[in-house]
Amino acid sequence: MSAPMMACGHAANARSGERPVCAVCFGIDPRAEQEVAVPDLSGRTARCAYGCGSERPSEVGLAFFEYLGPGSREALEVCGTCGFLLRAHDDSALRARPWPGDKLCAVFTPRGDVGHDRYYCGCRGWD
Repeated sequence: MSAPMMACGHAANARSGERPVCAVCFGIDPRAEQEVAVPDLSGRTARCAYGCGSERPSEVGLAFFEYLGPGSREALEVCGTCGFLLRAHDDSALRARPWPGDKLCAVFTPRGDVGHDRYYCGCRGWD
């Protein structure tokens, strides 16, 4: 069975009442409650988020699936140079701190397509 995709980039993995939501982002990112069309996943692979080496064809039915391709939150909001989020680059108070201000690059450059998607294979257990 296929779960709906949420605007945060994850496949829905929980419910709030009758609505599908993303439990990873719920309460933090309002996009966790907004359904979007499933992106074209043909030819894409998903890698386990824990780096255990597990890889499968991308599909929204994978546990905690997150799309990282063109147009995704990861592609558009993570800097390809320093790895910090777009909002960190725009926050002058954050830039003034010794950390992460000293690690932020001067100009935000979107990361773009990561080349694979992310999911959890269960390698660290389920409880």
